[in-house]
Amino acid sequence: MRYYNYMLQFVRNIEIKYSRISPTNTGARLFIPYALSKDAAEANPDCEPSVTAVDEMCPSVINIEYEDGVKQSIVVDGMKNPRDIADIILNHSKKAEMVAYANEPEDDGTADEDDASKKKEKKATPADSKGKGKGKK
Repeated sequence: MRYYNYMLQFVRNIEIKYSRISPTNTGARLFIPYALSKDAAEANPDCEPSVTAVDEMCPSVINIEYEDGVKQSIVVDGMKNPRDIADIILNHSKKAEMVAYANEPEDDGTADEDDASKKKEKKATPADSKGKGKGKK
């Protein structure tokens, strides 16, 4: 289940549309519980999944809008495994994650230097510990 939750981290909106009477809608129907699960909502509370079932013959389509503004339509007719659909979404999500990571501001190292100097200041000297603890009285 974690695999499916991760794929929705960079998804803003996901719309699943499938035909109730089509024999090729298996992948879309099996993907719905993952998109609407509680775990998926916790992984990305901003994602707005929606499901539309129609009573006419039409291809099953999943429309996705990613956080980076890219929109993708996946025709899932004939896909029987929801993991195949998840792989397609995950590929773009990984790319979006790499771009987000690359755009993060770099640490200039000053925070580490400040922490190190504070640790040096806190270090006790041998004169401070004289007469404390075990030993001569």
